[in-house]
Amino acid sequence: PTICYVPGGEYFMEGDTWNIDSCTQCTCHNARVLCETEVCPPLLCRNPTRTQDSCCPQCPDEPVQPSLSTNKSMPSYCKNDDGDIFLTAESWKPNVCTSCICLDGGISCYSESCPPVSCEKPVLRKGQCCPYCIEDTTAKKAVCHFNGKTYADEERWDIDSCTHCYCLQGQTLCSTVSCPSLP
Repeated sequence: PTICYVPGGEYFMEGDTWNIDSCTQCTCHNARVLCETEVCPPLLCRNPTRTQDSCCPQCPDEPVQPSLSTNKSMPSYCKNDDGDIFLTAESWKPNVCTSCICLDGGISCYSESCPPVSCEKPVLRKGQCCPYCIEDTTAKKAVCHFNGKTYADEERWDIDSCTHCYCLQGQTLCSTVSCPSLP
């Protein structure tokens, strides 16, 4: 069977699917990890926010409702500074942190506000506005101390040709290979 290895020592079998964060789903296929990131739609609200456990921002307040005016003097489209034309009630994202809507001939844009992150090294994924934590990196991986040296978690080393050690979550595990005596 085909196996995919991922950072951190985990592995997945052919066809397995898992989430590495709230926006990204990965699949093991032909010993390769294939990941897809969710694309968030534009939002029609004044203060979109994103919680730590959701991928796409949401509208905490009432969505902006396009007014269906019967005033024929108002244009049924909007034109931005680049000359792009949008129909009334059409929404779009000029960049990853901003959603815009065409209302009554005018363009209204709203910026996404990001929640605070609780990790040391937040990640900013392409196409997403807010940084987020892949895992809780504030909890450092345990290390092992042996004979005055420091070894990383999951690191292996040899004391001599017969004794091998391994660091596992702060514990040093050593095993000795017993060799047959020479005649």
